[in-house]
This record gives sequence, C-alpha cells and structure tokens, in this order.
Amino acid sequence: MFSIHHKYCVALGAAVIAAVSQAPAYAYVQPIYLEMNQSYYLPQGSAIKRVAVTNPEIADVAVVDKRALNVIGKKTGSTSLTVWTADGMRQDFSICVSGVDSGLAEIIRKAIGLPKVKVEVVGGKVLLTGTVQNQKEKTLAYRVASLYAGGNGGEDKALERTLLGEDAQVNDSIDGDDKVINLLEMINPDQINIEAEVIEINANDAKQIGIEYGADSSVGTPGTWYANKSGRDITEYYRDWTGKITDSKTYHSNLMRDAGSHWYTRNWLYTHFSDINAKIHTLVTNGHARIISRPNITTMSGKTAGILVGGEIPYPKKNDNSTSIEYKPYGIKLNLMSPTVDASGNVTSRVFAEVSRLDWGNAVVVDGFKMPATAKSSAETMVNIPSGMTMVIGGLLNSDDTKNISKIPLLGDIPFLGELFKYHNDTKQKSEIMILITPRVVNETTPVAMSQKMKDAYAEDKQEQAKMTKVDVNDPALKTSKQEKKEKKAKEAAAQKEKERQAEAQAAKDRANAEKAAKASKAKKPAAAKEKKDTLLNKYLDHSVLKDGKAK
Repeated sequence: MFSIHHKYCVALGAAVIAAVSQAPAYAYVQPIYLEMNQSYYLPQGSAIKRVAVTNPEIADVAVVDKRALNVIGKKTGSTSLTVWTADGMRQDFSICVSGVDSGLAEIIRKAIGLPKVKVEVVGGKVLLTGTVQNQKEKTLAYRVASLYAGGNGGEDKALERTLLGEDAQVNDSIDGDDKVINLLEMINPDQINIEAEVIEINANDAKQIGIEYGADSSVGTPGTWYANKSGRDITEYYRDWTGKITDSKTYHSNLMRDAGSHWYTRNWLYTHFSDINAKIHTLVTNGHARIISRPNITTMSGKTAGILVGGEIPYPKKNDNSTSIEYKPYGIKLNLMSPTVDASGNVTSRVFAEVSRLDWGNAVVVDGFKMPATAKSSAETMVNIPSGMTMVIGGLLNSDDTKNISKIPLLGDIPFLGELFKYHNDTKQKSEIMILITPRVVNETTPVAMSQKMKDAYAEDKQEQAKMTKVDVNDPALKTSKQEKKEKKAKEAAAQKEKERQAEAQAAKDRANAEKAAKASKAKKPAAAKEKKDTLLNKYLDHSVLKDGKAK
C-alpha cells in the first residue's frame, strides 16, 4: 500500500518540479516523503530567515533552532515548502504525505498476536489482510483493530449487518463508515448446520409436553412435569399418562429459571429436550401431532444460505398493453442470513423458516385463470444459541371451525319441518404450530453422527452385553480352566507332531523298499534273458537231432 502512495507522491513531486521550472538556477526542488503524524528533521547550512508552506493543513513546519526545521505530516496530500537562508540561498521542497500510519499498524499487529495477519492503517482506516484459522481468530482480529481505530471495540459491524440480512464479508470491503476493513481469509472455516422442525400439535396435547412450576403433587395434568422449589434447589417430578408419579430430578436453582418459568424457556428446554422430543415422537406416532416439515441446511460461517423444497406458481400480471408472468415460490423454505460462530461456540444468525401451501379454497380468477392463494406459517428472528441446543423460535395457535350437515333427501329440504330431518355436527379444533431450530457447529473435530440403523445396532449390542454373564479374569477357577485348556492344546499339538513324524518315517521306509525291489528286478533281467536264450538253443538242437534221426 505504501508503494502506491509513493508513486502518487512522485507524480505530484514531478508536477511541483514542472511548476517551479521557471525558478532561478540556484533553486533546487528536493522531495520529502512523510506518513501521517510523522516528522522530518531538515537542517540548513546557514541561519533561516523565512519559511513558506503552500498548504499548512497537509504539512506544517516548526523551527527547531536558527539552522533547522521540523516538517510534520498532518494530512494525506502534497504541498511545497520554500526556505530562505541568510546566505541568500533559497531551497524548494516537495512534500508528499501518505495516509499510511505504519507505527499504529505495527502496534495493532502486535496486539492481535496472529502471525499471518497483516495490518495497514490508511487514511484513518485499518485494513486487515492475510489468513486466520477460523471464525474465532477472525473475530478476535476485528475486535482488537476496532479498539485502535476508534470503533465500538468489540461489536462487529458484520454482526450488525447480519441483523439486516446483508452479506457481512462483501460489505466489509465497501462500507465507508466502517473504520476496520476485514479482508481476512479463513483456512479452516467453521460450518454451521441448522435443522428446523415445523410441528403441528393438538392444543390439548401440546400442554402435555409442558411444565407447571409450583404445582401440587396431588393434582395436575397427566403427562406433565411439575416442580417444587426448596431453598437453592428445585425438585421436578414427572406424572405419567395415568397421573402416577414415576420420576424425579433435582437441580440447583442457578441452572434453571425461577418458579413460574414457561416450558419453552432456554435453560429448561436445553435440559429436557430429549424428554420433549420423545413425547413429540409419541404424539406423532399416535396421530396427535404431525411433522409438517424438517428442512436442514449447512453453510460456512459468515455466508448466507437458503433452501426451498417446493416450487413456483405463475401469476399473470397485466401491464398497459401486455401481460407478464410473475412466479411466486411456495413450499418449505429455510434461510440463514450470515450465521457466525463466536469464541464460546454460540451460533448467531437471523433465521427465516416458512411453510406455505397452495390454498385452492381461496383461489381467485384472473383473466379467466383460476389462481390459488397461499397459506403460510413462518417465523423470522435473530437468535444466539449454543451449538447443539434446540430452541422454539415461534408458535402459532390455529382454530379451525367445521360445520357438517347431514339430512334425509327431500324431507330435509322442507321449510321449518326439515330441521327435524337434519343432523348438525359442528366441530372446533385448535392446534399449535411450533417451529424449533437446532444449530450445530461442524468442523474437523466434529464427530459424525450415527445413522438410525447404527443406533439400533448399538442399542441391541448393549442389550446383549447386559444379558451376558460377567466373568472375573482373576478368578482361580477361571485360571485353572485356562491352564487345562492350554495343556490340552499342547498335548494335541504334540500328538499331531508325532503323527506327522511317523507318517514321514513310513514314507521313507516305503521309498527304501521300492528302491530295493527295483534293484532286484534289474539284476534278474540278464539271467532270465540268458535262460531264455539257452532254452531256445536247446530246442533247436533237439529238433536238428530228431530230423537227422529220421533221415537216417
């Protein structure tokens, strides 16, 4: 940044030199570069007689002694300085004051204490660049810089803009009123997951998941918690669906709100949400409640995100001489406006949840087209919730009045007397729509949640382990049994080894016998051949003698 101002000052210095180019030959323009609130010691060869500064608001001079001046940078810009001395010489100076305050920047950098954060102070504003690990370090750097920049010292402007639903990171670089421009980049940014549940519960059943502080244990609504406060402790009792007391819990009063707190207060809900969730699940299973929607969305810290599960319906819009189509969305919508994570792990965000459906019962006809209305249930609020905690952000009580008339044909249409043949069934049903949200900070250390199948398998394994017989590894009987098994295994190994040795010896013996038989067979072959030859010769001789005898 300083190099930019340096080039700017060089250009202005050149302009000043050109302006005084008509000065006498003994005049020389010397550039002086200053930062805001910085001084420059300017000695002279002889006594100073007169000094002139073109714009004292940019730079001013103070006489140190007869032969020296002190030039002080006051405001960003460029000006000229002329000094006349007693020896008749005149010196011209081009003074350029940049908006950089490197001294203050160094102080802020050391106060932040993060090695990869760079700080520049330009024009009274602090510019933060570089990298940080996560949102915590980014918030720390901003708050420290705000203290030195004369800001609010801890209230991040990005958080203030979050209230307005603006993108904090974009506006950090364009908001001229903000004295700290935060351009830090996060290496491992936290991600924020927010799950919303829109639940419709019968008004009477909704009371069954509530709490009645200070209630008498002998009376009350089945299926509710009640509590009695004694000293600094609060003891809570749970009454099952038959009205019987089945459970009790004691808490220190500092952990809870005083008696009279409603069931959806922050501390109580945080402590009992697992119980409430189980009861809601029971109500849903029994048909007394229904989950209208359960949108879920994840975004990076500081980034706006939204999800819409539904569609858009076209509405014709008539102009002067034409008709245009305007699309309006409907369905399940969940918007997060720049959620952030603070150093304590709390999630701060503006949350907008909406469930809308097409209402054909209140449709209107526009240019021959029947256009449905939309029935909406929505809540928009600013929350600061610890990660993993569930909070109710909105509730709406609905009342539906239904009138059904059944009548006997013809007879029911008779004036006056027809009322005797009609059946009126008027019902009035009240329901409460609750919107609950659960934010969770997701980073590299966040454990992965088990799926429902894994949870069921884990629960089944725990049940099997509970049924297993516990064994003491130091039990002498167990040690004797182990020794016997070890000895038996050793004997089996020895027997197997002996069996293999005997088989190998028998194989060697069989090989020796085979070799001996082969040698004997080889020795018999020549004798048998000679005997055969002698036999043939004798037969030949006998035949010859017989033949000769006959001849005789």
